[in-house]
Amino acid sequence: MSPNERKELQDEYSLLFNVFEKYGNATISIKAMGTTLVTAGLLFSFKENNLWMVGFVIILTFSLWYLEASWKAWQATYDNLLMEIERAMRDKTNIAAFQARTEWCKRWHTNRRKTIWVELWKLYVLFPYILVIAAGLIYLGHYAYIKYI
Repeated sequence: MSPNERKELQDEYSLLFNVFEKYGNATISIKAMGTTLVTAGLLFSFKENNLWMVGFVIILTFSLWYLEASWKAWQATYDNLLMEIERAMRDKTNIAAFQARTEWCKRWHTNRRKTIWVELWKLYVLFPYILVIAAGLIYLGHYAYIKYI
């Protein structure tokens, strides 16, 4: 690997790492704002005894959970590219620089569904969404039990 090729890979690595970090920050923002809003909505719907609102909050929570998993899946695809560049730099093997979009698209379109599915069930993605969903379902179940049994 020539010094010029090494410099190009270092530049690409820096760019990709910044993108990787931005995805991480975005998921934290989604989780912070989203869970605050759905928790407030759930508590308000409990107070008002509004079953439709409880259902809406549960659906919204599923949507936020899926959105965060999607962002984490996009981030994971960049992580694979970063590891490939690190391996090339460490082993001093030649790989073409500035192929991030091509490689990202190839990996994303090949593994998209699987990657999102895996991210959905990681604990740092799953929580606190599962708690909001469980609270809403328990409330609906309790209401149905009292009303119909």
